[in-house]
Amino acid sequence: MIPDFNICVDEDDFTAGALELLRSVRPTWSESQIQYKVYTEGITNKLIGFYIGNDSNDDVVLFRLYGKNTEMIIDRKAEVQTMKLFSSVGCSAPLYATFQNGICYGFVPGETLDEVSVREPTVQRLVAKAFVKIHRLELGENGGKQRAILFPVLKRYLSLIPTHFDDPQTNNRYHKNIPSKTVLHEELCLLEEHLCSLQSPVVFCHNDALLKNIVYDQRKQCVTFIDYEYSGFNYQAFDIGNHFCEFAGVNETDFSRYPDREFQLNWLETYLSLWHEGFPVTSTQVETLYAQVNKFALASNFMWGLWGLIQAAHSAIDFDYLGFSICRFNEYFSRKEEFLSLKLPK
Repeated sequence: MIPDFNICVDEDDFTAGALELLRSVRPTWSESQIQYKVYTEGITNKLIGFYIGNDSNDDVVLFRLYGKNTEMIIDRKAEVQTMKLFSSVGCSAPLYATFQNGICYGFVPGETLDEVSVREPTVQRLVAKAFVKIHRLELGENGGKQRAILFPVLKRYLSLIPTHFDDPQTNNRYHKNIPSKTVLHEELCLLEEHLCSLQSPVVFCHNDALLKNIVYDQRKQCVTFIDYEYSGFNYQAFDIGNHFCEFAGVNETDFSRYPDREFQLNWLETYLSLWHEGFPVTSTQVETLYAQVNKFALASNFMWGLWGLIQAAHSAIDFDYLGFSICRFNEYFSRKEEFLSLKLPK
């Protein structure tokens, strides 16, 4: 049973609330020896690690403080249930506790991936293997057919984007660079019609496999995904296409790093070999998944473009969400014709 504490940890003055929780989560720790580190990579939540000694040991307790108004875009109850399930099958760190505005969980040892390490052959195979492990999980009730969350999420995000910004400079930048809501609705309808016809399997997906959400443990030669707040049943090709989009990075996004055809074909062949448990994989199967993945990559950029607009209106984190959104939509429209024209082998 995961304890739920009626405590709100202040985002700016978090030590008092965190120490109160640590008395239950780590009762043997001496408060005078507890240290902490604030992690700065996240753009949805605030993340702080607490430890004794130094943060290089494995016993770091992480506190994730939910970002302002993120409950509009994230189902926090579902996130907790997913973490419990994934922890039970060895796919995530243990969940120690929940509290009013966040969760407390274990540390995954290793190094998060970057634009270089994600392309290393050994790491590529481990990442593909980690995807297969998640995609093969049967978490639905009675093994029933599951509905993909992609288009319900996109429609909800579209309904939440702001109509304007109070700051004149931001508002001008918004209307100059982002298509109207009418145009975005038309694009969403086009995507739904096209992508739903591809028959990509619906599996349990991470849905946010950016590089900083993938931890590589060189000692154990394994890869672990972290941060399952966007996870849920979705199209297999979306999860992979979204991952490929994340090669571009977040803080300094550069879509010239989007993996080329040769890299993708090699990666997808590895994935399919693991997916089919060692049975021979045909070139037709690889080419089919290649076309599906790149088409769904459009939906990834569209989704995070909408997400960036919502965050720009509500988040208190110091990050250029509007610029992030503009970059994602620019990539969507620049690749749209190319990816939609890809043909699936017959």
